[in-house]
Amino acid sequence: MSEFQKRVLTGFIGIALFVGCIFYSVYSYFALFLVLSSFCLWEFYCTLRRANYEKLEVSLLPAFIIHIIYFSLFFFLYCDCIISGQFTIPANTAILVFVLGVFTLIILELFKKSEKPFLNVGMATLGFLYITFPFATAHFVAITNEYNAWRIMSLFILIWTNDSFAYFVGKQFGNTKLMKRLSPKKTVEGFVGGWGFGLIAAVVMHQFVGLYSLPIWMALATVVSIFGTLGDLVESMLKRSLKIKDSGSLLPGHGGFLDRFDSFIFALPFVYALLYITNAL
Repeated sequence: MSEFQKRVLTGFIGIALFVGCIFYSVYSYFALFLVLSSFCLWEFYCTLRRANYEKLEVSLLPAFIIHIIYFSLFFFLYCDCIISGQFTIPANTAILVFVLGVFTLIILELFKKSEKPFLNVGMATLGFLYITFPFATAHFVAITNEYNAWRIMSLFILIWTNDSFAYFVGKQFGNTKLMKRLSPKKTVEGFVGGWGFGLIAAVVMHQFVGLYSLPIWMALATVVSIFGTLGDLVESMLKRSLKIKDSGSLLPGHGGFLDRFDSFIFALPFVYALLYITNAL
C-alpha cells in the first residue's frame, strides 16, 4: 500500500472507532480518552528516551500508574458529583493526588542510580501537565448535567475543519511564513483560511447542534484556531529540539498519536476556560 492509501485507511478506521466510542456511552468515551491519553503520554516519554535527551530515565510504569489513577479519579469523582448534584471536584482531593504522585516518583529515584534524578521527575511531571491534565479537562466539557457527546465531537469537528482548510488555503495561497523556524509549511494565509472556515463550521454547528449561543460558537472556533495552531507549533518545537520527525509510528501514514492530537491537547484547557467564564457549561 502507498503512504496515501495507508493514511486514508488509518483515518477511516480511526474516525469510525472515535465517533462510535464518543456516541455509544459515557463509559466508552472514558475508555477511548484513557487509551488516547495513555498513548500520547507513552510517546512523549519514549520520544525523550529515543532522542537520548539528557540521558533521561523516566520511571515509565509508576508514571503511567499515576496517569491512569489521576485521569480515572477525575472522571469518576466528576460523575459522582453530577449524580449528587454538586458540580465541582474538591480541589484538595485533586491537589493531594497529584502531589502524592509526584512525591512517589521522587521517592523512587532514591533507589535508582540515575545521574539526574530531579530532571527525571521534572520530565515525568511535565508529561502530566502537558497531556494528562488537558485530557482530563475533557470530562468537564463533556459532562455537565449529563454526558453530551456533541460537546466533545463538535470540538474535533472545529479542529479538523481548521486544520484541513489551513492546509489547503496555505498550499494554494500561502506566502507569508507563520513561524518558519518551527514549521516551514505553515503560513499566515493558511491560518486565516483555517480560522475563516472554522467560523463557518461554527455557524453550521449552531444551526444543527445547538448547545451554545452563536457568539459562543464563534468564540470557540477562534479559540480552537489560535490554540490548536499553537499546540501544533509546540509539538513541532518538541520534535525539532530532539531532532526527530514524528512522535511515533503507531498510526500508519499519520505518525504517532501525539502528532494527531497535539492541537486538541493544547486547545482543550482554553476551551474549558472559555465555557466556564461565559457560563456556557
